[in-house]
Amino acid sequence: MSSTRTTFPAPRVAPDPRHAFAGVFRLTFARLRAPGHWLALGGSLLLLGFIFAGFLSSDARRAHFLDWAVAIYFTVLVPITTFILAAGAVRDDLRAGMVEYVFTRPIGRSAFVLFKYLAQLAALQLDFLFAFGLLVALAVYRGTPGTVAAIPILLLGQVLLIVAFAAFGFLAGILTSRYIVVGIVYGVIVELSVGQIPTQLSQLSMTHEVRQMLLAHLNPGLAQAATAAGDLHWMPDQSPFTVTALTLGYAAIMLALAAGAFALQELAGTGTRES
Repeated sequence: MSSTRTTFPAPRVAPDPRHAFAGVFRLTFARLRAPGHWLALGGSLLLLGFIFAGFLSSDARRAHFLDWAVAIYFTVLVPITTFILAAGAVRDDLRAGMVEYVFTRPIGRSAFVLFKYLAQLAALQLDFLFAFGLLVALAVYRGTPGTVAAIPILLLGQVLLIVAFAAFGFLAGILTSRYIVVGIVYGVIVELSVGQIPTQLSQLSMTHEVRQMLLAHLNPGLAQAATAAGDLHWMPDQSPFTVTALTLGYAAIMLALAAGAFALQELAGTGTRES
């Protein structure tokens, strides 16, 4: 009795995670060089400029501009935009032709998710840095009190929100092409419901945590009064270290779930590929 065994030659080049990361990074940042990207970014900044200028049009509004920025720009615009852009980037890489191209190199699916997230995170941070610079520049130009002193904590808040919602966008984008529906359901259940409950459960809402961190810095008297009154919205400590740790933990969980889901998926392509 004889059997036939097929022997495959060893790969000529051993897989190198550094090369894989560099390749994913180049593919991600190649999109930033496209004229359409800069046109879209310029249009968005122009619209934001009109909105910011409107809220800086009077002395009364300027006095509360940073509070408005926390409530609208940081709590709403940054998370929603980050989620949509991150999920959309993942869906683009799951197209049949793109899957064939990306997985030509020997790269594990979990590694791909991590590398893609880091590259997309860097691209998003760069784009939002322009918006943040516009916000600060207009606020300083119009004489908004406390703007310069608040720059470090505001920038940290933006960075953390992008870290968290890019990871959530990756998970939603890998799970389904209807990631907008997932985002709406999450927003209603977690951000608008659980995040508003004055209990420890509010820590599940990353926008709540970052908003409280920013408000505690901008209005320390308000934070102290709320804590003294036993308002659980301000408990536990809303320090930058605590909120950063919570955000990184949240992002790690979202990425682990995304990597697990991606490893189990059958990818559309012209051939069969192993994970």
